[in-house]
This record gives sequence, C-alpha cells and structure tokens, in this order.
Amino acid sequence: MNGKFTFSAALLVLACSVAFGAGCSKQSMTVPDQTPSGPKKLDVADLSAHDAAQKIMFTPGNVIKMRQFMSGNRSGAKELGYDTEEIDRNVVIKHFAPANLADVEWKADFTNPDRQKMQRSGALPGGNLKNSYELDLPAFWKEGDDNALGKGILWLSPDVYENLSVSKQSSLDLGLTDANLIAKLPEGKTKAGLLALGNEVKKVIDRQDVFFAKADNGLGEYQLVVNGKPTKVEVIKAHNWFGEVTVLNNKQNPLVLKLQLAKNSQEGNFGGLFDYEIVELQDLQE
Repeated sequence: MNGKFTFSAALLVLACSVAFGAGCSKQSMTVPDQTPSGPKKLDVADLSAHDAAQKIMFTPGNVIKMRQFMSGNRSGAKELGYDTEEIDRNVVIKHFAPANLADVEWKADFTNPDRQKMQRSGALPGGNLKNSYELDLPAFWKEGDDNALGKGILWLSPDVYENLSVSKQSSLDLGLTDANLIAKLPEGKTKAGLLALGNEVKKVIDRQDVFFAKADNGLGEYQLVVNGKPTKVEVIKAHNWFGEVTVLNNKQNPLVLKLQLAKNSQEGNFGGLFDYEIVELQDLQE
C-alpha cells in the first residue's frame, strides 16, 4: 500500500512539474496579455493604387488635410478673410455614413502679410452624399456654424460616381452659380465675379450643357499621404465647362481629391480662389 502511494505521489509531482514549471505553483504560470489591442492604423503604402483606394474609409475623428493656393487672387482671398497666398485647411470628420451623409468641422491656418499666424474655423453639417449632384467648395465655407444645404461637400453621390465610372458622363455642379452659396459671400469683386459667371452661363446654356461632366477613358493615379506614408491611389478624372475634378476611385468614399477651375470659368478672375488639393489623410483605421 505504501509503495503504491509513493508511486502515485511521484506521478502527481511529475505532472505538476510539467504543467506549472515547479511544485504545482499556479503563480509561476505565464498569463497571456489581456490588454485590448484596439483599432489598427490603416497602412496602404505597399498596396497597388487600386487596392489602396478601395481601403480608404472614414470614421469620426479622421482628418483630411487640404491646401489652397490663392497667389493669383490676393484681393479675392482677402475679401473672404484670408489675407494670404496659401491656406492649410484641416477637415475633421464628425459623422460619415457612406452614400448617405457627412458632417465635418474645419480649421484653416495661414500667415498674413505681417507674418502673423492666423486661424479660422467652422462647422459644416448636413452633407448630402445620397443623391446630390452639387459640391460645396471650401471657399464658400463660412466661419462658425454653417450648413451644407443638402450638397455633397467634398463627395460625389453614388449616382454621379457610377455614371462617371461606367458611362463616363454625368451631371456635376461645382456650385459656382448657386445663389444660396453666393449669398454667403461678402460683397466684393469675388461675389460680383460669380454673378458675372452666372450671366455667362445663361448665354451658353441653350447650346451647351455646362454641367455635363465627362470622365477620362482610363483611370489615373494620385499621390497622397495616408497615415504618414506616401501612397498612390487610383482616381477618376472628369471635367465639365467649369473645371476638372480628381476623384478617389472608391464607390463607398468617392472623395474629390482635387479641383481646378477651367479657363472659361475665370470671368471673375478667381485666380485659384476656388481650387484646392487634398494632400494627406490622417488617423485612418483598418
């Protein structure tokens, strides 16, 4: 009996030693790290331009960094409250529902001629990403609380994106003749120039659809910084009478990355006032 007990005890000690490392002490066990990993930052730098574009999606807190060059129209920039040649504007996503709606806030940093650092900011809720055919360009954004008035802000609607992708043509309004947007601007040469542009449109609208946008046959690439890493993304380029847009080739996130007015939209000598380019996307997650 004692022999059996001694043999069984030896087996128990051996089993405990294997399981716990020494003397059946659970305290010596290695406990797995239970710290939540949290959201993972999006990294698309090594992907193809097509795959990188498909991965880019927005959530609250993401930042869109854009640049506006106004060297061709300093007086117009001053009228809008930006006495400078260049603006760095951060657009923060507050709410984003693909193909539905977007709410954003923004801050614009610039240096005035006296080399003073200046900042303006505002909120722009009410972006209609569902069925709008019109953009709301940054030059129209009013300081403080504003409203997108049902326009797509910086995004195309699913219909516009689909039309440009498949049939290579769609209606697209850059908002330059929209009375509601123009009414937000202060009195001055810029506002007068837009009104003159509207009169020019009335002269040609009977023989030319100025809102008719035609996309390039092939897809292009656009250089963008995503979460700190230079990245090429696939884009659709399209143009109408007013100008050219470069759009992220992503059905769920057709962001207009760049806008440049055409020469026949220079009735008011806008000189880059309404042009912009997005240079960086920050804090994106997988």
